[in-house]
Amino acid sequence: MPTEPADAGPATAPIVSLRRVSKTYDQSRVRALGPVDIDIRSGEFFSVLGPSGSGKTTMLRLIAGFEVPDSGQVFIDGADVTWTRPYHRDVNTVFQNYALFPHMTVAANLAYPLRMRGTEAGEIARRSADLIELVDMQGYEQRLPHQLSGGQRQRVALARALIGRPKVVLLDEPLGALDLRLRQQMQSVLKRLQREVEITFIYVTHDQGEALSMSDRLAVMHAGAIDQIGTPEDVYYRPETRFVAAFIGRSNLVACRIERGAGGWQARAGDVRLALGGEAAPGEATVAIRWEAIELVEDGSVPEAGVHLPATIDSVVFHGDTIELGLAAQGVTLTALVQAKRRLRFAPGQPVTVGIASDDVVVLRD
Repeated sequence: MPTEPADAGPATAPIVSLRRVSKTYDQSRVRALGPVDIDIRSGEFFSVLGPSGSGKTTMLRLIAGFEVPDSGQVFIDGADVTWTRPYHRDVNTVFQNYALFPHMTVAANLAYPLRMRGTEAGEIARRSADLIELVDMQGYEQRLPHQLSGGQRQRVALARALIGRPKVVLLDEPLGALDLRLRQQMQSVLKRLQREVEITFIYVTHDQGEALSMSDRLAVMHAGAIDQIGTPEDVYYRPETRFVAAFIGRSNLVACRIERGAGGWQARAGDVRLALGGEAAPGEATVAIRWEAIELVEDGSVPEAGVHLPATIDSVVFHGDTIELGLAAQGVTLTALVQAKRRLRFAPGQPVTVGIASDDVVVLRD
């Protein structure tokens, strides 16, 4: 089970907790989730990241109450809601298809949840005006959903989810139907909204860029289990498993043997010895080295902490802003990603020297 990093910050009471929750769908008889344990803090933007079939949407549906777990308990703000109906949970959900009422105007869509609660008309008007301003939709109150762009419909769906002031807002891949420019724009809108309203957002996505750029913390899921929980920086720079190292960003995964050398712990792969930045358990292991962590260095320069290796370029792929280099380094195959410059030229067969800092060599637990 993944553990929180030591510097995760001060402990706060979780707003959502899952305790040994599992779910198997009858049709497939394949376990979709669990058992999993997770605590999500009040007021944070928490992302659940993983590929299709990893269990992330199942987790969201269990929190919302759209599914009932086979075992375990779901808590919201300390109350056991495992068997509570969705409409009795203080939770709202934003879907990828927006789920707006097509025959209702923007104003009527926003007002609907409050009207169903019997909220006084003046209060509905006040809250609607506040949310319209918050999502920058002034002047669109009398338009129907089909008269709005995708990004505008998404803003209205967010406003409707927030107008009832729930404790938790669940977002199930809400940007998936938007083009790249709108997705990037809505990422900023979502994060700004979450900070302003101070409501817990639980955001499900398969897009690592979304999760890394918006989240306070995130959980990486794989095959119905949580592989790692942490801040975006924790998960990116210190992946714990081969799946996390490969799924988030791009990493070299090097089979090696961990042993103690004259200068401290090291990972030995053939003739290559990579210095480690801290303690490690001896034995067979896999280390992860991010592509961009491998630097090309000038001969004779001294590494701050780590190693310099002679290497030969096997392949060159130009991406515009970066150049991807396939490298052969003393029998170990590596890939480096370097910043492209107009005057920088590489060719297969070219000898180079690469530097790898000890802090960038991460020993994986699997």
